[in-house]
Amino acid sequence: MALGCRDVARIDFRMDERGRVYFIECNPLPGLTPGWSDLVLIAQGAGMDYRTLIGEILSGAIRRYKEREQRKAADRDGPSNGNGHATAPAGLVEASNAESREGKG
Repeated sequence: MALGCRDVARIDFRMDERGRVYFIECNPLPGLTPGWSDLVLIAQGAGMDYRTLIGEILSGAIRRYKEREQRKAADRDGPSNGNGHATAPAGLVEASNAESREGKG
């Protein structure tokens, strides 16, 4: 991801008469006007309708958003042991276990 683009971008290349390919530009915010914009027309040519195209573009962003929110919640709630339950610091667990063995807990 050298250019930092995600989900969708329009990349323009040109080929000369010798077959050499040249990068022209990268547009990270291509037009999405139905029936007009390049990306929409290309998707239609590949058999993809507009609604599906937009869904495909959004799916990655929605997945990243959900993952970010889960990380925020985990950070807010404390460390997790992988099963959704917070873990207590090791010293606290050891002290609690010792108290239980001594009949104090």
